Order: sequence, then C-alpha cells, then structure tokens
Amino acid sequence: MDNPRCVTAKYEVKDIFDKDLKPVVLKQMKETVQKQVNIYRGLEYIDIGFCKNGWNLTVTLLFLRVNDKDSPPSLEGNISIVGVALFPGGKDFKQNVNPKHSGSDAKKMEQEVKSQINDSLVLLMKTVVIPKMLKPVIREEF
Repeated sequence: MDNPRCVTAKYEVKDIFDKDLKPVVLKQMKETVQKQVNIYRGLEYIDIGFCKNGWNLTVTLLFLRVNDKDSPPSLEGNISIVGVALFPGGKDFKQNVNPKHSGSDAKKMEQEVKSQINDSLVLLMKTVVIPKMLKPVIREEF
C-alpha cells in the first residue's frame, strides 16, 4: 500500500493520584502511541491536521492510584483506547488494559509512572490495537 492510513490521537487523564504527574503522563502516552504506530508499515501517525482515511484514537488514563496498603506501595490503573475508523468498512473498537506495578519507589515515582504507562500501552498497542488497525490495510493489499 503506497499511502499508509493516517492515525491521529487525543489524550486524556481522568483521575490520577498526583495532579502534578498529569503532564508527564500525557507526554508519555503520546510518545508511546506515536512510536508504536510509526513502526508498522501501513500506518502513519500525524500530529497536526485532519485524517480522513485512517484512524482517530482517544487514549484515556481512566485512573492511576497508589495502593499504600501494600508494602512497598503498588500502582494500579486503567487505560482505555477507543479507535474510530475514518474510512468505509473500518470497524471501531475499544480496548482497556489494567496496569499494576508492585513495589513502587516513592522517591522515583515519576519514573515509575512513566514506565508503567509506557509498558501498558506498548502491550495494548502491539497485541490488540495495531492488529485491529492493520486488518483493513492488509485486506486492501490483496
């Protein structure tokens, strides 16, 4: 396929235990999704502009909490990706992942959060989201 399907995305944080981490999380979500989309032939992440023949993703951190009852504390959360197909025959989808990270170090919390967001999104993108977005592309090539 000569013209890859474009992918745009918007990012949201609904509930996070430390509001100061919201910009860090938004940046990490964008970097991870952009990198995952761009490594696959047939898809191209575009930062600005309108995508009329591709996908519009909404990536939402529904919540990220610290469970202080655990020793050491653990991080637990929920991330949702909703994909809307912007082309005929495309199938919209919604997928969630529930990241949990045991043994969080309070002194390195920002790095722990970034790592947790990255790892969870990479897993979700590689195993579910990218295959769903590539499925119509693969069919068109035959």
